Amino acid sequence: MFRRSLLIAACALQIVGCVNTVQQATLGGIDYPYGPSSLHLHSLSRLELSPESLPSAAFVFVQFDDIDRQTTRATGVLEVAIVLPDRTKIEQSINLNNLGTNDENWDRTVRMYRIEFEFVPPLAEVPESGLPVSVTWTPVDGKASTVRGVLRGPHRP
Repeated sequence: MFRRSLLIAACALQIVGCVNTVQQATLGGIDYPYGPSSLHLHSLSRLELSPESLPSAAFVFVQFDDIDRQTTRATGVLEVAIVLPDRTKIEQSINLNNLGTNDENWDRTVRMYRIEFEFVPPLAEVPESGLPVSVTWTPVDGKASTVRGVLRGPHRP
């Protein structure tokens, strides 16, 4: 009888020990170590020139890295702003929580988000210092991160 009680107690402890525990995370998500831990404005970001050698578009490449410094996708809101020579600011806000929008802006080849701006008409000129650009990422926890850089045209021979 004692052995049977001991066996039942041991089985019960084993079953209780195997129960999955749910980790608490902010905003109802789950803790996931491979989400973005850093944000970069990549050096592929640049101005695109028209056949007349005037800036007609801008490509902004945003890279997210996880804790192992591997590129990763993100959720949240990505806000990209470019300041034009006349001090006009043009902006795009990308809701990465929308899976379709996330996929549309993800460039699978370079494993980064690519945000395009078209200048219609093309810009008459760009200062040699380039155009200031800022990228702000607000993840679901609401703690925004901003990086700044400069967009320049392709190098001419």
